[in-house]
Amino acid sequence: AQAGLPLEISFGQGQGCLAKVLLPAFQVDQDLTSGGAVIRIPAMKAGEYEFSCGMRMVFGKIIVK
Repeated sequence: AQAGLPLEISFGQGQGCLAKVLLPAFQVDQDLTSGGAVIRIPAMKAGEYEFSCGMRMVFGKIIVK
């Protein structure tokens, strides 16, 4: 992602372990069981921002440059 610009991320519908997405840096705790969700994140500084499933077993990161 580009530093200084807001970001939208689309997540598909999830269930079980993937029923929720957590993005702690932005206080996101989003349920995905009702058809997924679009997460809107404000402009970020350069760096890496981790996210995970609700059970913290599946991880990913947003890399901002």
